Amino acid sequence: MRLPIRVATLAAASLFSVHTFALGLLQPLNLWWSDGRQDNATMVTPEENQSAASAGYQFIRVEGCVQQEYEPGMKPLYLYYGNWRADNMSTATPQGMQDAQSAGYQNLGIEGYIFDYQAPGTVPLNLYYSDARRDNFSTATPEGNNDAMAAGYRFIRTEGYVYPGAACQGAASYGPSPYPVGPGPFYPHNDHGWDHGRDHGGDHDHR
Repeated sequence: MRLPIRVATLAAASLFSVHTFALGLLQPLNLWWSDGRQDNATMVTPEENQSAASAGYQFIRVEGCVQQEYEPGMKPLYLYYGNWRADNMSTATPQGMQDAQSAGYQNLGIEGYIFDYQAPGTVPLNLYYSDARRDNFSTATPEGNNDAMAAGYRFIRTEGYVYPGAACQGAASYGPSPYPVGPGPFYPHNDHGWDHGRDHGGDHDHR
């Protein structure tokens, strides 16, 4: 039986109340999509979200919620960008960071903090990779996982755990979107000096 929105929201909130942090510290992990480029990206900070919007990307959905401040049991979620490959990568594991650095990706900083373990009410933030597109794609929703598998992406690892999008409902985001979503390489806005060109080749080792 489908619960009314208010009841469902209260039920979801009860799952998150087991931790003492303020829900106001949670921020949306937003998924963006460019239909023209067949590209996607997951962004948290206002600067990155604005860059995606300015570059003509369409907001699709909130993949999950990350915390703005560190607490015990959490770890930073980093955003990396490979200019020569025109690909972004959100990662929170030592292996992910090593892969990004080995491939020449630039560390653009911390997007927020996620759990290192599956706390009550959290869901996995999974990393997928497309060998054909040489693209990294991070998702925490059933829709995102299904899209990745349908597009031929392979599962790499679980980077950590985040709260579902309902936990940060009402925080700044970009609202619902009628646009379809499909995993693809993201070419961020030129405000960062990043390339909008297609893939320049190279391999990303996820061993």
